[in-house]
Amino acid sequence: MLDVQQFHRLLCACILQKPPHLDQLLYLMSASVPELFPEIQLLNEDHVLLSFFLYSFLIPIKILFSVFVFLSNTLFYRIFPRILCSQQITVYHLLLLTDNSIFTRIKSILELMKGILSMDITNLKEFLTLAETQNFWEASELLFMNESTLSKHIRKLESELGVSLFHRSTRKVSLTPYGECLLPYARTILKNEQLFQEELDKKIQTESQTLLLGVIPSMVQYRITDMLVDFRKKHPQKIIQILEGDTNDLSEALLHQKCSLAFLRDSSFHPIDPELFEKIPYTRDQLCILLPSGHPKASQKSIRLEELASDDFVVLNHGTLLHQLFTSLCHASGFEPRIAIECKRLDSIFDLVAQNMGVSLLTDRHFYTSFSSDLQSGLTLVPLSPEIYSRTYLCYLKHAQLNPTALEMIKYFQEIIS
Repeated sequence: MLDVQQFHRLLCACILQKPPHLDQLLYLMSASVPELFPEIQLLNEDHVLLSFFLYSFLIPIKILFSVFVFLSNTLFYRIFPRILCSQQITVYHLLLLTDNSIFTRIKSILELMKGILSMDITNLKEFLTLAETQNFWEASELLFMNESTLSKHIRKLESELGVSLFHRSTRKVSLTPYGECLLPYARTILKNEQLFQEELDKKIQTESQTLLLGVIPSMVQYRITDMLVDFRKKHPQKIIQILEGDTNDLSEALLHQKCSLAFLRDSSFHPIDPELFEKIPYTRDQLCILLPSGHPKASQKSIRLEELASDDFVVLNHGTLLHQLFTSLCHASGFEPRIAIECKRLDSIFDLVAQNMGVSLLTDRHFYTSFSSDLQSGLTLVPLSPEIYSRTYLCYLKHAQLNPTALEMIKYFQEIIS
């Protein structure tokens, strides 16, 4: 005889069998039983979660079981937990067993449930065809199989369920009460399977046509928008979803597969990890110092960063790659930078520097391609000495399973930069 702990393990093992269709669990349920454990709930149309919470009920269950052993078979199959569902289907009277051990009965019931959940949906299709034609020969013709094979499959289904589904005669077959019970649920299962397959095919098709692309905020300056427009003209059926962020954010997005491809910036101080990412070179930018035109060093052809140790700085927000690069360069030059203002937008940095709120570290591309001549007035861009460059790459996760649209984008990108 099973003890309570063994019963709990057995029950959990059954619960963990994830059914492919709810109806496969419920189609034999036809008789009303009272509610004993209302915690058993149907959560959705795909699977049933049996949540007994037995650990908190061990003592009362032991007491209940000692009483139930003395109950008759007729009373016993009124105590098995009701399974709630939208169709109001309840447990079928399959609990009439000869052994008075409640644990043996529960074990038998769980074995039956396991058989129902493992049922092949193809057998249901064959059952439905035979039920509609009421003739093995006609059904086998429609199913493109011989009669003996169909007969074996039907008997296999009956064996799995432990009931007879058809009355057989020499000329026709007819449904037994068990077959009549199964019929509407078989139709529902097969219809839902068809709808699911159609929805799945549609989703797979959509995903294969969609590119999740990570881009840095200054994608206009890098002509990434022009590239996307041209790509869409050549592939009008493709869908592009853009995730905009700093290099650090986009690196995380690639790692967690929130995007397939991303434009990332690196430098000698903050290189892109070659162990994690494949990278295709795109652009190279020179790091420069943005100064107000009246700054004492604005007329120099180049400037060493340590010359600005006493200046205030206006920089991009903490956490961005350019901020990290700026901090690393200052430390390498032997000083702690005096950060006056942190900004999210480059145009704000331009305006603040023009109003003598500090100096800033930017790339030459930021200055020459980002803003109008009005914003550039009152500003001077001086290259760093020694020269330092930041590069931008189109990156993707190593060994990633890229969809066809991502592969098309990589091919297109390599063609335009070659």
